[in-house]
Amino acid sequence: MTGSRRNGTRKIGPARAGHAGQHSSGHLGYLTYGGWEHDPRGDAGERIARHAAPGRSFPDRKAARSRARKAAPAAAIAATIAAGAAAYGLVGMGGTGLGGTGLGGTAPGTLTAAVSSAPPSGYALSGGNTLARASAPAFAVTTAVITKAGTSNGAARLAAANGAGVSRLSEAIASNMATSRQALTMLGKTAVASQAAKAHAAAVAKAAVAKAAVAKAAAAKAAAAKAAAAKAAAAKAAKAALACDTSRGMLPANVTAIVSYLLAHGYTHNAAAGVAGSVYRESHGDPESVGTGGGGLIGWTPLPSGFVTGNVSADLQTQLSALLTYNQGWAQYIPALNAASSPSAAADIYVSDFERAGIPAASQREASAEAVASACGL
Repeated sequence: MTGSRRNGTRKIGPARAGHAGQHSSGHLGYLTYGGWEHDPRGDAGERIARHAAPGRSFPDRKAARSRARKAAPAAAIAATIAAGAAAYGLVGMGGTGLGGTGLGGTAPGTLTAAVSSAPPSGYALSGGNTLARASAPAFAVTTAVITKAGTSNGAARLAAANGAGVSRLSEAIASNMATSRQALTMLGKTAVASQAAKAHAAAVAKAAVAKAAVAKAAAAKAAAAKAAAAKAAAAKAAKAALACDTSRGMLPANVTAIVSYLLAHGYTHNAAAGVAGSVYRESHGDPESVGTGGGGLIGWTPLPSGFVTGNVSADLQTQLSALLTYNQGWAQYIPALNAASSPSAAADIYVSDFERAGIPAASQREASAEAVASACGL
């Protein structure tokens, strides 16, 4: 026999047909959840139940479990209905009760009363798919019902607290925004004022620079005009006043014209006399003089074209202008030439630093320079 020990007894105990109905209707109050038998008294109750009805056969136990699945405790039904009523705000609303046709249409409080009057043994499904009282006992369940009055005060206090917090937050945000706007306004005004001040300072500086440039240009122009006027006056005075005694010896030809030209172009008396003494040594003051490889007043070598044309007056002016150009080639020595202490000293400076003659004949140049200064009253 399957499931039997060798002594003929079953592992799950001998079958007792008389206890078959005890699973659903007895005082032990078995409940079934997911196919497992469960005693509301806990593990101890289940152990008692197993030992109290060991004789049930397998078909009896299966039928009992099937009937037990249709039973539900009053606590589960009451808690579920109460929770649903609280969640959807059904407490205090109309209804026809658990055996009616719907939830609405009757006096207020019907649903709450129906939940509170659930039988201790719970409900079971009958043949007509309606709830009927179950025969199994169950523990009493106290259902807490949430009413409008229980939640309105708390909700009101919560709403009031939230409103106060939001009001204070709004006030703080508005204050901060006002302060920020004021700060930004002041910052903008400061930036505008700073930019205006910078622009004004830049305009003033630019005007000052322009004014200084104009004044400098006017001063330079005035100085140049004054210098030109002074030079012209000096040349005119020198030409008018200079009268050289040509009867004396060692004077170059055209001595008056040569000395006057040099004085008119900024040379000092001693410098003009020293240059004239060198001209005496090179050409005796004759612009048409031509020697071996050179010619002219200072013996240019080679002689430039156009210097000697046969027109003495024109060649003299050409060569005097060329003499000034030649001296500018040694401009670094002009200050020393003009600062010479005597006509003879000026003649030495000119022959050594300007002409650089192969045959200096310094004594002859010095003597002629002194003669020129004496004859022209320098």
